[in-house]
Amino acid sequence: MDVVKDKSNLNVHAVDSSGNHVYSGAKGVTALTWGVFPNKEILQPTIFDSDTFVVWSEEAFQLWTSAWASLYDDETDSSALIYDIHDSYYLVAIVDNEYHDSDLYSVFSESILQQAKYKKEKEERERTFNQGMDLDGALVGEGEDGLEGSGGVEI
Repeated sequence: MDVVKDKSNLNVHAVDSSGNHVYSGAKGVTALTWGVFPNKEILQPTIFDSDTFVVWSEEAFQLWTSAWASLYDDETDSSALIYDIHDSYYLVAIVDNEYHDSDLYSVFSESILQQAKYKKEKEERERTFNQGMDLDGALVGEGEDGLEGSGGVEI
């Protein structure tokens, strides 16, 4: 959500399998597309309704486990992956209200760059932490006796 918070032209709606939802921008109904033809009324408008999206997401997450996961044996990696996605991902809808000068794809590139930066920082923290541990998991460095090593009492 950090990527879109400064983009007033975007409405973002996200919901997880537990029904927790996050949004930025206006809630409500937004016209997305429409058909306009000479001497005719506007035909078949397509709308996005934030409340309907939340209801629809319940069905989508239910199908995730009942239909997709049922294709695989419970103990397989494929089944585990489907349940992991079901349990930890959000279903997201992004509405760009700037029809003529849209910059929607920048959200995806910024999100990918932000995720890559987060992953790199996490790996660096883990590497730094692991370098400070010996094979038994004890901290390596100056011990209580002032000597180099794991610390503790010499016997």
